[in-house]
Amino acid sequence: MIINSGKRIAKAGDTICIYEGPTRSAVIRLEFGGLYQCRFGIFQHEDFIDQPYGSKIYGRNKKGGERTKAFVHFCKLTAELWTELVPHRTQIIYASDISTIVSRLELRPGSVVVEAGTGSGSLSHSLARAVFPSGKVYTFEYHEERQKKAQQEFEEHGLSDVVVSAHRDVCTDGFEVENANALFLDVPSPWLAVEHAKKALCDGGMFASYSPCIEQVQRTCDQLRKHGFVRVETVETKLYDYKILHRHPVLLSGASDDDAADGSAPKRQKLVEAVPEGDQRGHTAYLTFAKLVLEP
Repeated sequence: MIINSGKRIAKAGDTICIYEGPTRSAVIRLEFGGLYQCRFGIFQHEDFIDQPYGSKIYGRNKKGGERTKAFVHFCKLTAELWTELVPHRTQIIYASDISTIVSRLELRPGSVVVEAGTGSGSLSHSLARAVFPSGKVYTFEYHEERQKKAQQEFEEHGLSDVVVSAHRDVCTDGFEVENANALFLDVPSPWLAVEHAKKALCDGGMFASYSPCIEQVQRTCDQLRKHGFVRVETVETKLYDYKILHRHPVLLSGASDDDAADGSAPKRQKLVEAVPEGDQRGHTAYLTFAKLVLEP
């Protein structure tokens, strides 16, 4: 569903996003006999099945009951929506960092990318969309239960042909992948996986690492340079939300209430300002990027 943009009608088995309002959305998997309950009433899954995406669906006062005036909209699940609504089994990577990672790894349709640290699968969905339809995402998770849950979600979201999920500790066991175009690490000790990353990447392959602490970055950069990576650099992505304020009208420069000789009102203009929101998301992690250049 995340990458099947041509599908217009919801069917049983699809995972959809239900939009209740600006501050409330939910993800459900449609099945016959299923129910979704919220402040707008009871919604039978059959109410969504065979309806076009984007439709307005009215609630019921009880199962099989009459329609009410309250409603919700539903839409296709996208990688961005999954990042916002994914059940947090681990700390996830958010859209601002994801966009930087996908861009700096130079991913395109047909690329082969390796990910270590599947976690909740937030980044995995965006990687899959970037390399679709002929590319592959090999994603590894050392926690077995998390890996099984993520694999189930990949299957439910229609990503089985693109994403290959496995349970593995890449820092000790490596990747068992060769000639990948890009590789991403989100593990506690990324420097331990650098040597394995070199074996998994092709000549000119791109490397990225996500680390909350600068000490992790320092040790990783040392290992990258030791193993022949070039263009080693670390960035931090900061996202600032701005709000627009309309101030009270002010007098134009040099004008006063007494300036108008004919008694007409003085000239005024409105002041519009863009200022940062009060609460901003702070530090998430340092993103380290590098390129592998193999010796001839």
